[in-house]
Amino acid sequence: MLRSVKKSRHHASDWLLVGSVAAGLFFPIVLALLFPALLVRGDWTRINWRIENTFLLLASCWAAIVIGIRGAPNSTGTLPYFAFLWTLPHILAAYKPDESTVRRFGSMLVALFAADLTFNLYTLASGADLLGRSLDIREGVVVGRLGGLFAHSFYSGAISIAAMLTLLPLKRVAWLCLLPATNLVLAGSWRFTAAIAITMAFALAWRRRTRSFELFLVAAISLLLILGVVVTSGFVESGVKINPSNTFRVFAWLTSIDRLVDSPWIGVGYPNDNALRDAGVSFASMEGYLIAESWYLGSAITFGVPYTLFFLGSFLIAFEGRFFGARDLTRSIIYPFILTDLTYGSFFGSVLIYSWLWILITSSSLPRHRSASSWTTAQQAFIDKPSYARW
Repeated sequence: MLRSVKKSRHHASDWLLVGSVAAGLFFPIVLALLFPALLVRGDWTRINWRIENTFLLLASCWAAIVIGIRGAPNSTGTLPYFAFLWTLPHILAAYKPDESTVRRFGSMLVALFAADLTFNLYTLASGADLLGRSLDIREGVVVGRLGGLFAHSFYSGAISIAAMLTLLPLKRVAWLCLLPATNLVLAGSWRFTAAIAITMAFALAWRRRTRSFELFLVAAISLLLILGVVVTSGFVESGVKINPSNTFRVFAWLTSIDRLVDSPWIGVGYPNDNALRDAGVSFASMEGYLIAESWYLGSAITFGVPYTLFFLGSFLIAFEGRFFGARDLTRSIIYPFILTDLTYGSFFGSVLIYSWLWILITSSSLPRHRSASSWTTAQQAFIDKPSYARW
């Protein structure tokens, strides 16, 4: 009886958790339902605290000091968003997601993608948005930039990447990855087409990959992406077609680095993406609103280099630490993928990807055995049977 009640509470809490993240993409206030989900889950007083939680706590404490020195940001929603980034890992440490949580979150990702693809296919066929919203008139890879469910190519791309990595481990339906790959092309940004190649690069030989080789691959891909942006930016004489977006992107990088040299410890201020949308993209607006076009640089100019190191360190420990050898295919791709964020803007810290990352990190489906024999057995079982195997 007690086991049945506990199982029902776990199911209800999982759907409440998944629903709060899905609805929170449309209405951020709904993310507050994460706390009721934790209460419904039960046993929330026993926190599964890890070293990565400590690093996140250090990052948030550093940010709190910076806010105390500089003052709170003026733009609405900025501080609540940062609060979400800092508290979600600790909520999940008490929530203790399991394999069922991972599967249900994967179900939500695929459902969200199906809706996004429907919007893009409608736009492709009719030339108009399904809800009558304005379209992005910039030139895309094959057509204009299609924004999908949220009428924004960046969100469409993030949803497609998440869906692609959710479907990839499913052997019987792995071919469905072609759909999110197609949607990435429809999103129109060359960065998203590069995401397909990056995914394939990290998927190859993932079982035998070492830490050093993975980090080398991250560095090599990042360098190639940066060089590609610089060459097509117009800042160098290359003879190739100039991409105006890359011109602004390189300008944002150089401006951010220049400002960080003067204030590396506490950064320089709070970025304001919403004001940029109203003012329009220009050199003056990108500089004035502290747009960095990189999670690394953006977090550093916001709260300083130590904050960036603490924040990123939590993921280094989580994914490169003692569970490295037991990562399934999805975990083996998503983590090195986000390390190439230098050309992906705030992808690293988006609500959808960030929530997914921490659910994967804190999921109890990762083996926790210490002894060599039990570790090897658990590791092989985990590799042979990914988290999504029964989804």
